[in-house]
Amino acid sequence: MKKNTAVKESIRRRIQMRRWETRLEERARKRVRRAARYPSPGSSVAPRTRHAIGKRQAALFEMSVPERLDLEGAHQVTCDFVREVREAVRRGDRVRLVFDNVRQIRRGALIFLLAQIHKLRIQYGESAITGTYPMAKAVERQLTESGFFDLLKVKARITARSPANRYIRFKSDQKINGIDIRHLREELLRQDLKMPPAIARAVFRALSEAMTNVNHHAYSTKAFPSPSDSLRLRGRWWLFANLNVPQNLFVLTFYDTGVGIPKTLPRKYGMELITQLFSLLPGILPDDAQMIEAAMRLGRTRTELDYRGKGLLDLAKLIDLLGAGQMQIHSRHGSYTYTPGAQSRVNRPGFLEGTLIEWRLPIDKALSELPKDLYDQAEDEDQVS
Repeated sequence: MKKNTAVKESIRRRIQMRRWETRLEERARKRVRRAARYPSPGSSVAPRTRHAIGKRQAALFEMSVPERLDLEGAHQVTCDFVREVREAVRRGDRVRLVFDNVRQIRRGALIFLLAQIHKLRIQYGESAITGTYPMAKAVERQLTESGFFDLLKVKARITARSPANRYIRFKSDQKINGIDIRHLREELLRQDLKMPPAIARAVFRALSEAMTNVNHHAYSTKAFPSPSDSLRLRGRWWLFANLNVPQNLFVLTFYDTGVGIPKTLPRKYGMELITQLFSLLPGILPDDAQMIEAAMRLGRTRTELDYRGKGLLDLAKLIDLLGAGQMQIHSRHGSYTYTPGAQSRVNRPGFLEGTLIEWRLPIDKALSELPKDLYDQAEDEDQVS
């Protein structure tokens, strides 16, 4: 009898707690709706109008996309705009992005914007966020050829291809598949593009490692408390690449919307070891940019990689070997840049959800500077595999 009474009391308390949590959540939603009626000065949110959808009235926000989206020169503007879009959709409003004023979208910002739009459409439905076609033809061509419209299931208006850029169209998935990696490689590295096998193997090995890290570390259970969100978004990544033909510059960008390197690194190495790297005083924690640098430094010291290493460090070694190229990592407030024999880091006011990695490799430099023995060795391995 006492046991049954205890069970009933426990159930009653749980019900009361859930009712209390529901009331708190409803109050928070009301505060958000009230705040949404009066956008802050300087916000890109235009006055909203109402459109009937059945019996329900849904708010429609027209949000003007900034003239320039760039994770370098306009980092805070880009991140703040994406945050505003995300918040508007999450509070239950329909959003229409107006591209009339856009004149430039850099590669990193392009994949960041696309991934966030794609993620919101997966979570809240395709009607939750729409947009207009850009007024600038160069921007519309970029969105078309990169596969921006295709991934969002929007009909593209331009069919002609630009001879100056060759694209691996946007891809997104939740799995790691070695066959997919090989297909990606074959898609870009056609016969008319003579990329040294050593370069190709290093790039796509790094890509494979990035996909592995996404599945193992980027998406924690705390980041996705809802089972439905977990199933649809856990382990999801976005990929974008292109070759600038006049400059012979190969660029590969990879992005996930997980918790970010600064949050996942302590679970892998421990905070004490990380703070020792920067000789920080007790109680002082490293910032986001330091955490990204720590990921590179700890990976280097723990694995003692030579040129035939794996993943990100393999590309860093390759950049040093060629004396050209760049690797950039953005995560949360931190940005880290690796160039031949040098590295730099900076913390920025803008917040970038997840981790974005961009590799830049000049193909002509690789053809002229790559040691012949490494070139031949990689080519032999390529034929065997």
